[in-house]
Amino acid sequence: MFRIRVGVYRVIYAVFTNEEYILIGKIVRRSESTYRDLDDLAKQARAQLSKIISDK
Repeated sequence: MFRIRVGVYRVIYAVFTNEEYILIGKIVRRSESTYRDLDDLAKQARAQLSKIISDK
């Protein structure tokens, strides 16, 4: 998982280089809770990627 700052917002995303995909996990205004539950977000990203690959 990676994050970038865009003004007051944070973009949390995952890069899957072997599959050539970038999945945006969430875009949120920066707060104390911005980075909570990143493990769950990573699991969801992997599940979405598996679905995308199986649908090919």
